[in-house]
Amino acid sequence: MSTVFPTGVSATDPNSLARSAFFENDRGRAFTLDNQAEAKFAAGPFTHTTLFGVDYQNDTLDYTSGGAPAGFAVPTISITNPNYNTPVPMVATSAANQNFNQIGLYAQDQIKFDHWVALLGVRWDRADSTTQTTALATGAATTTQLSNDAVTKRGALLYKFDSGIAPYIQYTESFQPQTGVAFGGSPFVPTTGQQEEAGIKYQPNEKSLYTMAIFNLLQQNVLTPDPNPAHPNFSVQTGEIRSRGLELEGKTQIDRSLSLLASYTYIDDVITRSNVAFEAGRRAVGIPMNSASLWADYTFHGGRLDGFGVAGGVRYVGDTPGNLTGPTVLDVPAVTLFDAAMHYDFSALEPQFKGYFLQVNATNLFDKTYVTWCQDANCWYGLRRQVLATLRYKW
Repeated sequence: MSTVFPTGVSATDPNSLARSAFFENDRGRAFTLDNQAEAKFAAGPFTHTTLFGVDYQNDTLDYTSGGAPAGFAVPTISITNPNYNTPVPMVATSAANQNFNQIGLYAQDQIKFDHWVALLGVRWDRADSTTQTTALATGAATTTQLSNDAVTKRGALLYKFDSGIAPYIQYTESFQPQTGVAFGGSPFVPTTGQQEEAGIKYQPNEKSLYTMAIFNLLQQNVLTPDPNPAHPNFSVQTGEIRSRGLELEGKTQIDRSLSLLASYTYIDDVITRSNVAFEAGRRAVGIPMNSASLWADYTFHGGRLDGFGVAGGVRYVGDTPGNLTGPTVLDVPAVTLFDAAMHYDFSALEPQFKGYFLQVNATNLFDKTYVTWCQDANCWYGLRRQVLATLRYKW
């Protein structure tokens, strides 16, 4: 990917923008494997569903980056009459190769007793990475090796009332090694997290489910976009982010044909620790405080439209912070988007077509132009209207 981006108003001409150039080429390969065994048994009044597993992941990443040659001044561009056809030469200045391996062992037991359900789990991870960074101008190479391992735990407890109400509490730890490198070739250390959650589930019948949850989440070494405008598409690791919030979700089938799905999320996220000026105490970039969605699906049963269905919905994404490093906070405006879908079950034609299903989805149905993300000196537009058709066969 190559980009020429503005760096500010020209010092000699207020109608021109000074610019810089940057490019990055990436190539990655990944292999993952997950095997598990499950056992169900009873021990007195307790019934158990026990799970044991092992997973393995190998990733290889090669990247080359650079920019305009030394001594070459990227031409300015007119603000009022821009000309984008001026060629800008690019040269590679650095390259990196990273090999990443991770193995995990995990065990989980779900225990049921009368109206109680408990879940206990433990996981061990080991992650190793070797990163070689080369300065292409001199050929000097630096090799960095990282090894990390961790034991993480999870636990949950739920009580089912006969009325369909089920309050629960849970605690979860996470350990997530990060592939890729920061600008300059430094590898990332794993992201860790701890989450407490409490909530209530209500299932009055088989066709309806309503949930409410409050949570408190701490994450360390979170990846965020590099605030340096000369390092587009690179990331840095923020010290710690605390997220607290509320999630509401409801799914119900009004009748045989009509179903509804609605959700609302409130997140109060704050960067609690950082070594970057102005970051501590601010909300993390790109995370809305409020978001909501509503989706409805109607499927015809009988008649000429038997098997045909239509669906539509609306998504609201609240305003998000657009900068971290400056003294003034910039907010990206909230946006409301509409989506739609059509689907058809071919079994409505003839029984021999059972299992064939066609679906067409359209996101951002009205092709709204909006900004989805800002990071200090850079902003990105959201995706335009997208239409995706899928034909599935299930047996």
